[in-house]
Amino acid sequence: MIPAMREAPLRIFRVHDQPADALSHAVRQVFLGRTVQSCGVAHFAPGVCAHERERHVHDHDEVFVILAGEITVPIVGGPADVARAGHLALVEAAKEHHLTNHTSLPCVALYLILAK
Repeated sequence: MIPAMREAPLRIFRVHDQPADALSHAVRQVFLGRTVQSCGVAHFAPGVCAHERERHVHDHDEVFVILAGEITVPIVGGPADVARAGHLALVEAAKEHHLTNHTSLPCVALYLILAK
């Protein structure tokens, strides 16, 4: 079962662990009715922490689609989880986050800032 949209400041959708219909429903909840404010591809070298020394937040939700490798997605003062290739990680608006590549391999992720 997929949790409600605003249940936690971080949610990771594990594509290979979800039934297709449940995953489709979850993805629709995240993307439908939204506008992409910014997007790009981020490359995280082994051992790198993105935005390590600066406060990093967005006015809108941010979604990471992990294309290769894996990365820890911590929320300051909240949960942390690992997202791997094929996962989608949703970070709620206004939640400070600092992604860290905790592995010895590079990580590549598509990121999208989504406004309602």
